[in-house]
Amino acid sequence: MWRKLGLGGVFAIVKIGPIPDVVLVIELDSYTHRRKSTQKRDAEKDAILEQAGLPILHVPAASSYDGEDLRNKIQPIANSEDQKI
Repeated sequence: MWRKLGLGGVFAIVKIGPIPDVVLVIELDSYTHRRKSTQKRDAEKDAILEQAGLPILHVPAASSYDGEDLRNKIQPIANSEDQKI
């Protein structure tokens, strides 16, 4: 289903508690994100998420990731939303 919606590389970080809450949306951007059509779709998706009050972090897709680097990118966004991950 996610692929049909064009959300194949989209993940949500959810704060677990009495009422689970989405804290941040992360999108893994593959090489296709260099295409104008993909950039247009991303802009539309980002606008929808912004209207819903959901911050999004675009991360270039890679074969591996540095956990500390990702934490450094995620934490400021989570903190700005008064959330802790």
